[in-house]
Amino acid sequence: MAGKMLDPMDLWLKKVRDEPSTADLIKEILAGPPSFMLLAGRPGIGKTNMALQIGFSLATGTPFLGFKTSKVRVAYLGFEGSREKLADRVEKMSLNFPCPVTLFHLDIIPPLKFKGENIVQIEEATRGCGVIIVDPLKYLVPGNYIQPNDALAFLTDVRNFMKKNTSSFIFCHHIRKPNPNSLLDPGDLFEAKGATDYAEAATSVLLLERERQKHYSTGGFAKVNPDDTILYFSKTRDAIGALDPMPLHFDRQKLLWVKQEN
Repeated sequence: MAGKMLDPMDLWLKKVRDEPSTADLIKEILAGPPSFMLLAGRPGIGKTNMALQIGFSLATGTPFLGFKTSKVRVAYLGFEGSREKLADRVEKMSLNFPCPVTLFHLDIIPPLKFKGENIVQIEEATRGCGVIIVDPLKYLVPGNYIQPNDALAFLTDVRNFMKKNTSSFIFCHHIRKPNPNSLLDPGDLFEAKGATDYAEAATSVLLLERERQKHYSTGGFAKVNPDDTILYFSKTRDAIGALDPMPLHFDRQKLLWVKQEN
C-alpha cells in the first residue's frame, strides 16, 4: 500500500465484492478462515467436551447448539489426558452425529511450541483441515504464554499460518481467578492475566461458567447443579447483534452440552 492512494469508494466496493466470499464456519460465532475463536473457562468446567462437540458439528455439518455450521475437515490437537480416555469420549459422542465421521482427525500428542520445525510438523499433521482445535492453548505458546510480548509474537505466527493454510483455529484456554469461589464475568477475559491479548485478537470469544446461585422464594440459597452452566458470548465480531447468554446442561449419557429449556 505504501506510495499508493486509497481507491475511491465505488472502485473499492467493486474490488471487495469481486473477491471470493467465505461462509461462516459457525453462523455468527466463527467466520471463515482466517479467524480464530477462544473457548475459555475455569479448569474442569467442560471446555474439552464443548471443543469436541464443536469439532463433531463442523465435521458433519450439523448445528452447534442451534447455530448453523459449514461442513469442514477438522483437526483436534490435545495436549492433556490419555489417548484411551479421548477414544472413550469420541466413541460415545459419535453416536449422536451422522456416521461415518470421516472429516474429524484427532490425537493426544506431547506438548510442543509453535515455532520452527514444530510449525511444519503441525502443518503436515493438519493438512487440508479448515479448522484446528488446540486444547489447551498454553502448551503451544513459545516462552511465557501470559507475557504480552510472547503472546503477540505467537499470534503473529498463528495469523501467518492461517493465511498460508486457509485455516482457522479454536483455542481452549484455562482462566483462573485469585478467588476460585468467585464467578467469571464475560468482561473478565479482557482483564484477566493470561487472557487479554488472546481475547482482544480473537474473532470470537466464548466463556463457559457455572450458574449463579439462586434464592428460594421462601429464603435461602438453592443448590447449584454442577452440570448446569452458562455459555457467554463475550465477543462475536461478526454477529448481527449481541448474543444472549445461553443456559446449558451437560447430558452425561450423550456427553453433549444441550440448551436448557425455559
